[in-house]
Amino acid sequence: MPARPMAELRSMVGESKRSVEGLAVEAGKVEEFARALKNDNPAYRSREAARAQGFERIPAPITFLRTALFPRYGPGETETGADRFPLGFDIGFDLRYRVHGGQAYEVERPLYVGDTVSARTTLVDVSQRETDDGTLTLLVLETEYTDQDVDPVATERKTILEAPGGIEATPAEDGEGAEGPSTSVSEPPADAYRTTEYAEDVAVGDTGPEVVETFDLKDFVRYAGASNGLDRIHYDRDFVRDAGYPDVFAHGMLTAGVVEHMATDWLGLSRVSRFETRFTAPLWAGDTLTVRGTVVDVRERGDGAAVDVELDGVSQRGETVVEGEATATLPRRDAP
Repeated sequence: MPARPMAELRSMVGESKRSVEGLAVEAGKVEEFARALKNDNPAYRSREAARAQGFERIPAPITFLRTALFPRYGPGETETGADRFPLGFDIGFDLRYRVHGGQAYEVERPLYVGDTVSARTTLVDVSQRETDDGTLTLLVLETEYTDQDVDPVATERKTILEAPGGIEATPAEDGEGAEGPSTSVSEPPADAYRTTEYAEDVAVGDTGPEVVETFDLKDFVRYAGASNGLDRIHYDRDFVRDAGYPDVFAHGMLTAGVVEHMATDWLGLSRVSRFETRFTAPLWAGDTLTVRGTVVDVRERGDGAAVDVELDGVSQRGETVVEGEATATLPRRDAP
């Protein structure tokens, strides 16, 4: 149960705080973050590759906004960090059982190296429901990000859970691969990153390119450092075993980043206007994640078409770890 009573938590709904000041989108940080996601798109590392893909500057992944949680970007009056609740709202969730339920973005434009981002966060919902393991508490935060010109960049919706029984414990078979070599980021083949160019090139039922990655503890630590995702459930084996888990497990936003990699390679980072994920099962050290996508709708939008895709990430056990959706607008081949 959260430290604060529900009546007090519910009274906070609608409260809004300045949560991010001066998040600098720096070339080195974008490269570090993309590598932590095992995203090998050279546009995140090279101006020449970015220009070849039609970007004015080096872009950042959509989920790069996760780095806003570094304490240096919090306003002076806001307590932030791994042991406080993110984005200025501390409701006393037990860190052993605080898990990320899902993340959604409405994207106005890509982030670019050189941008400076600020944000305001609103607590939009707090609720509870009874489960077999006890009372589950859910909290939803909505954050509106703006750039140095106070123009909107993206709106983020984050769902955080306090799960009294923890998450379902199904670690990698016999811990196999938990300390094995991680998958490195290598240079892609020359014909990679040719995203779907026109609306006429997609139809309902089409599938995108698979992304397959294997993760170990070093990968979790690498992502923790790149994102300030320092909750101990992702790297401290003594802590998680004392909490009743069999092993450490991946950040939800690490799996979201791999799903984003697949979606943006397929449809184009600059064309994605909506991206959301729901975290349905843990990804354990030693697991392999396979991400797939399917077109579920194509509809007219201006001189192009809005393409809706469903996404999922499945472990080697056949267990769905993450589910997602995205919308991208593709131009018509004969558009003026």
